[in-house]
Amino acid sequence: MSRLAARPALWLGGILALVLFRVPAAAAQGGGRELAVPQGPVRPPRGELPIPPRAAAGPGHRDPEPWIRRAIAAMAARDYDAGVAAADSARALAPDRAAVQLVVGQAYLSHARDRPGLGAIGRVKQGRAAVERAIVLDPDNLDARATLLQFLLQAPRIVGGSRDGARAQAREIERRDPRRGLLARLDVAVAGGRQEEIRAVYRDAIPRLAPPADGGPAGQGDVALARAFLGAAERLKDRKLREELVEQVRAAGRPFRSAA
Repeated sequence: MSRLAARPALWLGGILALVLFRVPAAAAQGGGRELAVPQGPVRPPRGELPIPPRAAAGPGHRDPEPWIRRAIAAMAARDYDAGVAAADSARALAPDRAAVQLVVGQAYLSHARDRPGLGAIGRVKQGRAAVERAIVLDPDNLDARATLLQFLLQAPRIVGGSRDGARAQAREIERRDPRRGLLARLDVAVAGGRQEEIRAVYRDAIPRLAPPADGGPAGQGDVALARAFLGAAERLKDRKLREELVEQVRAAGRPFRSAA
């Protein structure tokens, strides 16, 4: 391979190191909204993934859910070839379901992360297009919006990254789910490194971290949210800003242990 041909593989190896996000399970029968798979799924060994029903199930068997679950299991097991194949099978059955398009996007983006190189650019484009299609199909699908946000935040402009686009997704998430929106804004602010943007999201989060004003039991504030904001503050490089925000989070309620 020539030196010029090798260059895309080199920068893609670092740039396309996208995290494996939560992937929604299939929508409930009857068109219910997508449900997130619990984080930290059990990872089955390679070659022991759940097998979807065969064609023997009958010509009327058009349920993509078994393929969605297979794709999720394959990604959890880091078998990204199987994940893409299963996601494609689900899309062939139900291309107009948001859950299907999202798992397709996740599978292609994960494959690109695992195998950076010339072919990864095409998989990134296909993955992003599928995630965006999921949002068109279901604008309230927060898993799809969070996936797109992280892609926009982490990818370089040459393959579609955009901090402004990530901020827009964070606003859309916050409009639908204020708590999750704060976490999305936190990711964007910390990645951007703008001190005023970081301070603004902490100011908005502080009221949710404090115990109730009516003197209820200690620890009634959002402890999980507090730990997320505390951990992010402790990882800031700017010492003055780090100490300022750590103190704000600690002062909002009872002291928290270091999340570092």
